[in-house]
Amino acid sequence: MTGGATPSDTPGGAALETILTTNATAASNRQRIKTHASGSKNATPARHPTSTARPAATAPRGRAYRTFGVGPIQFRLPDADSISACISTFADYAVYILGPVLICLATAIICGLTYTFFVIILPMLAPDGPFTQPWLFHVSIVVFFLTNVIWNYVLCVCTSNKGRHYDRVVRELADTTGFRYPETEAEVAQCKREYREKMLERGRARRRHLAAEKQREQNQLESGTSEKGVSSSSAAVTSPVVERGSKIAGKSITSPAASAASGVKNGSSSTTRIFSWMLMAPDEWGFCNNTNQPKPPRSHYDHVTKMLVLNMDHYCPWMFNTVGYFNYRYFCNFLFYVFTGMLYGTFISFHPFREMSSSNYYKQIEMNRTEGYKTYKHMISNVPLPSERTPIAFSFMLCLSVGIAVFCLMVFHLYLVLSAQTTIEFHGNWGKRRQARRRGRTWINPYDLGSRRNWQQVYGTQHPVLAMLPSRREPEFFPLPIAGEKGRRHPKGEHIDLSLEMFGGDKESNHKDKQKNGNMNRNGLAHLV
Repeated sequence: MTGGATPSDTPGGAALETILTTNATAASNRQRIKTHASGSKNATPARHPTSTARPAATAPRGRAYRTFGVGPIQFRLPDADSISACISTFADYAVYILGPVLICLATAIICGLTYTFFVIILPMLAPDGPFTQPWLFHVSIVVFFLTNVIWNYVLCVCTSNKGRHYDRVVRELADTTGFRYPETEAEVAQCKREYREKMLERGRARRRHLAAEKQREQNQLESGTSEKGVSSSSAAVTSPVVERGSKIAGKSITSPAASAASGVKNGSSSTTRIFSWMLMAPDEWGFCNNTNQPKPPRSHYDHVTKMLVLNMDHYCPWMFNTVGYFNYRYFCNFLFYVFTGMLYGTFISFHPFREMSSSNYYKQIEMNRTEGYKTYKHMISNVPLPSERTPIAFSFMLCLSVGIAVFCLMVFHLYLVLSAQTTIEFHGNWGKRRQARRRGRTWINPYDLGSRRNWQQVYGTQHPVLAMLPSRREPEFFPLPIAGEKGRRHPKGEHIDLSLEMFGGDKESNHKDKQKNGNMNRNGLAHLV
């Protein structure tokens, strides 16, 4: 699976302050140039009699360049930031274009395995013909797996992460969390301005805090070296730090105190880039500059599909879609049924695969020749014919390899479901957990409400077996875990159907019919019955 976005989808802290300072400087320069031009309209420029005016060479706007050359031969190349931006854009489009190709490949794999089962393996499992007990048993199992795999795959591909159902969930969440959602352009601009000012102020406070921590670590380091009788000069401070560094794969890794000491020594208050998501509370609303709209908690901007996704997990090219709040259950169900289907396929194709080069295989060929058959027939149970060797070998190896890969991915996402994390949050929480461990503290996931409630955040309050069956219902709880009934979107057992919005239909009339029986609870949420 490929990730299409990172938690740092909006610049914050130092990055925002740098942008504002650069804009202010550019504005003052333009004003100074206008004043100089208006004051020198009537002045005659002094020129050398033999000189000629040459236009000044200007670099193209919107991209930074560096000039290289030897003598009169010079050329310009984009700087490192521009090159990395071009590479990132190319990668996003490449991953997006890869989606339809992988969908066709997945369809071909499903069709190929289905054909191999019904045409080659099923006659071996049920030699007495169709509609016998073994035939009905195996056909029922395969049809069940195929139905669930195709159902969840299609819904995961077709479920949109934007539209009316997105707006409805976002506004319900805003009412629950007390956030005033902007409706007009003026309110949106004000929300954006307030968010930027808030991030600038928090970024300055964070940099001051980091500088104070580094200074405190340096003081502790100097006091430790002085007790050992080592000089507290700058050169002496760095030597014991390097000695405490460890080596991994041949590279010297210095301790946090070493980086703190070197940062203060060089006059740098902070060498860590600060992003806006580092400065926000777990349940705090932000603002997405890419889509110019408020950014709900746990949402991220996907650079592949160019949209803001609730509870974004990752962009999956196999699904040609971003896995998020509305289709995460379909994705997890797809992994489960693909794994169980591959496990079943490995089990039923193992015996024919093992008999492909056994003595029974050659004995069956000899028996067909003895009987005088022009085309080979099955004479021994579970022994393939010469024309069936390639499909059986391909099916067995494909089921085994895909089953192992999907099993690992399924276990990982089961852990994410039970621990109330997304893939993006897992990587961020991993760093926070290590940082807290270094400080002698214990980091706790703020979204974790217990394994039972975490499961219900994705699958609802139904029985786990029933929750795994095909259904088009929306998630029962908000994307932001909230303890108690306040975090529930709909009454128990009542859900909104996404089918009309996803596949067309008169959604307006359906929505009005549901609102007739709606009522407002204490939290101000509209319950659609």
